[in-house]
Amino acid sequence: MKKIFVSALLLTCSLSALGNSSYELIIDSMQDLEKHKPEILSIPEADRNTFIRYMMRKELRIKLNQGRLADGLTVREAIQNQQAFEKDRNSKMQQEKQKKETEKAEKEKAVTDFNQKFELSITGARKAKNALNQDILLVSLSLKNNSDKPIIAVQPDIQFVLGEDKQTISSMRPKKFENGIPPNGSEIFEFGFDLDDMFALKAEKNIEKLRAVFQTAEVLFADGTTEKLQ
Repeated sequence: MKKIFVSALLLTCSLSALGNSSYELIIDSMQDLEKHKPEILSIPEADRNTFIRYMMRKELRIKLNQGRLADGLTVREAIQNQQAFEKDRNSKMQQEKQKKETEKAEKEKAVTDFNQKFELSITGARKAKNALNQDILLVSLSLKNNSDKPIIAVQPDIQFVLGEDKQTISSMRPKKFENGIPPNGSEIFEFGFDLDDMFALKAEKNIEKLRAVFQTAEVLFADGTTEKLQ
């Protein structure tokens, strides 16, 4: 019994030593990895997977001509290298995500503020013909000036919203207001939809539900200054 216990203890120590020594192996290629497969399998799963990700990254960089990762690292050093790489990558991804979320929030606030200052509302719609004799839907828009300066022109990209559907239409030319729009005043102008477009067909049938907001725009004031939504 004592002999069996001693043998088991020696086997345990041998396996432990094998696991520990595996961290000190130097594996520079997938061929080396295959040759030392039993030793690598003796490493705890989390470390083993990290090491394999390091080897895959190393091979991929070679294939993509991105420069070879250093040779001569032990398995332990390779694991540490991969852990540092993944920590840095995850940190950068988190920073990029936060940056995009911040930019999105800033854009949404800018759109909201601009549309409160220069307020659009739809007053009606009618069918018409364009220069090519094609059917279009002319939507009448009221622009209310909630700023403290008269407006003489606007170059808008307007997003029309109908339930979950959205469509942005760009104005090829600025909308000019000959008499200007004084502070707290409003002016009507028209925007055309091609009636070959599905959104326009739905808008024609549901004009009372259609909303309009500036998506990007530049407003020209009577004093020559401008205000932009980008």
